[in-house]
Amino acid sequence: MIFAGIDPGKKGHIAIVDARGECISDHKMPFTGKDLNCAKLASILSDVDGIALERVWAMPGGGERKPGASSTFSFGLTYGAIWATVTLTGIPLLNPTPQSWQKAIVGKRPKGQSTKEASRFLAAEKHAKHAQRFRKVKASADFADALHLAEFARLHFLQGAVE
Repeated sequence: MIFAGIDPGKKGHIAIVDARGECISDHKMPFTGKDLNCAKLASILSDVDGIALERVWAMPGGGERKPGASSTFSFGLTYGAIWATVTLTGIPLLNPTPQSWQKAIVGKRPKGQSTKEASRFLAAEKHAKHAQRFRKVKASADFADALHLAEFARLHFLQGAVE
């Protein structure tokens, strides 16, 4: 069995793992210009047995980055296109919040360590052949999160171990 984790957004990532949790492929979110390439996304997911797509929500005028109305709308449009594409594939879908998958997969992190740092360090530890990629903070955070989402899907669909 094969499972996918999707960290959504324009800089999002898709990670595919096998039944043992080994990363067998990964992809940047497929875009053609400014639009999500839904056919390419569906093709990437065609052999997958279960998916975890991170549940996100807009925080216009709030949060760390304080996105404006236009970027918030763009992000929502992209997320909706990802969700619709995944739903139309008919592949079983989980939609965990960041807090739920992080608690289940990353667990407690050392005091002072950000969630993104903890995610990257754990991904480097569990996926040694990709460890070098996790040294670059911005480039690797989305990949690490996608790997952990794929692991969340794997545990749920194979063992019912996470909710």
